[in-house]
Amino acid sequence: MGALALCPVVIRRSNLLSDELATDASVEPPSQSLAVHFGELAIEGLPYAGNAHPMLDQQFADEFARDWIDSWNAHALDRILAHYADDFEMSSPMIAQVVGAPDGRLEGKAVVRTYWKKALEQVPDLRFCLSACFVGVDSVVLCYESSLGRQAAEVLFFDSRKLVWRAFAHYI
Repeated sequence: MGALALCPVVIRRSNLLSDELATDASVEPPSQSLAVHFGELAIEGLPYAGNAHPMLDQQFADEFARDWIDSWNAHALDRILAHYADDFEMSSPMIAQVVGAPDGRLEGKAVVRTYWKKALEQVPDLRFCLSACFVGVDSVVLCYESSLGRQAAEVLFFDSRKLVWRAFAHYI
């Protein structure tokens, strides 16, 4: 597969505590002791998911992003939905606009299919241009701009089959 093509975007980096730790020789950066501490917390009964499935990596995130964007740009609804579990949950301010769900939430692939079908019909020239792709432990964040000029970030959580089981859309 080719390299992931990104649209130009400016991302400002804030001054994080970790930057200060990295540049101050008198402060010891986080080490294994932090991992041990987290382990102790988990033993004391705090929620811990364990190894339900392997962590995602940047290669998976980039390949997912490429296919997700291509699927949307092709308006291939079945291909889009193939990325999602049957019972996935979606939250988006656009849901309230398009289908009138006041809480902006939908559950289940069949219900979301109806929403996305209606959205694609309302905006037949809808296209997305990816600007960034971030990977987490079991999630990916896709930042993109639509042909309508809106910037968006979607947080997508993956199950053990690497299907999206929960999605949160955010817009500027």
